[in-house]
Amino acid sequence: MPPRAPRNRLVADPVDAIATLRSCAPRELYLASLESVLHRSPGLRQDLVAGGHRIVPGLVDGTCESGTETLFRLRMHGRLPSLRPQVRIPGVGSVDFLIAERLVVEIDGESFHDTESTFENDRRRDAELSRRGFRVLRFSYRQVMEHWSIVEAAVLAALQRGDHR
Repeated sequence: MPPRAPRNRLVADPVDAIATLRSCAPRELYLASLESVLHRSPGLRQDLVAGGHRIVPGLVDGTCESGTETLFRLRMHGRLPSLRPQVRIPGVGSVDFLIAERLVVEIDGESFHDTESTFENDRRRDAELSRRGFRVLRFSYRQVMEHWSIVEAAVLAALQRGDHR
């Protein structure tokens, strides 16, 4: 059992929190949390590995920028020809995922996409991606968390059409 934080401490040590999650949380939640710690605190990588947590390149490695992105990646792992997170595209910036050569997947959480300016910027990016020959699929937090079958069906249909080539 992981060490307990003193009662007067308001925040648990991230390494201890991840150890606790590993023992009691659903696997997806544990892995998404591990990914978040790796992304936000890369200096803890060695401590996490020493604690028995596996860093798996291409699956749990600190490259996803949100838990929702991590869940998408975990659920699609092994089902796509190539799934790369945080790919930089000239004139656009980083996209959440690039599948193969041309299929972009963006996962939008409300906290980063809830103002008029971020909404407009997302549409500008989509237009530029389209101009450059990319196909964009954009999903919300709620779709990934509560309506996964719709997300999955849309991605697999895009692959079947060849949108990724």
